[in-house]
Amino acid sequence: MRPPLVPFGQLRREHFVAHPLWVACHSVDHDEEWYCDTDEETFRPVSDGQAVDPAAAMYLVAADVTLADGTRLDGFLTPAPPGADMGSWQPQVFTEDGGLLGFWRGMAGVSAAELADAYRRLGRAAASVFPARVRPRQGLGAVSDLVIEGFYQLVRLGSPPIIHR
Repeated sequence: MRPPLVPFGQLRREHFVAHPLWVACHSVDHDEEWYCDTDEETFRPVSDGQAVDPAAAMYLVAADVTLADGTRLDGFLTPAPPGADMGSWQPQVFTEDGGLLGFWRGMAGVSAAELADAYRRLGRAAASVFPARVRPRQGLGAVSDLVIEGFYQLVRLGSPPIIHR
């Protein structure tokens, strides 16, 4: 039976309400008849009780995100081993407009206009957002809580990221 196949950019809060754990199809589904309908950005729900091995595949785990002002939002992250950097965790939050907002910006970084738009979408200023705490939903593997200090940019491999607020 073909599972729901969803491109990363089309994942919404409702997907994680229905299925709190997703896996990248190109990591694990090579033998499925529908594999040719997927690409590197396609995710599918993981069955209840299936083991999560971040070393074997890319997973997305539903999470509760608590902003500095106490506001709770739905989000998700990628399970990573303890001590991993923000680029491994890649936390995302669902905004009021229904879209995704990622805190890891990689080498591209974040412009002043993008920062202003992010705070507009969150409906609050930086001091009300950061530090934000991300807690994976219970029972979804051995991932720990994460603290987000801002929007992260990697300027050079091997260097610590710059944090924008």
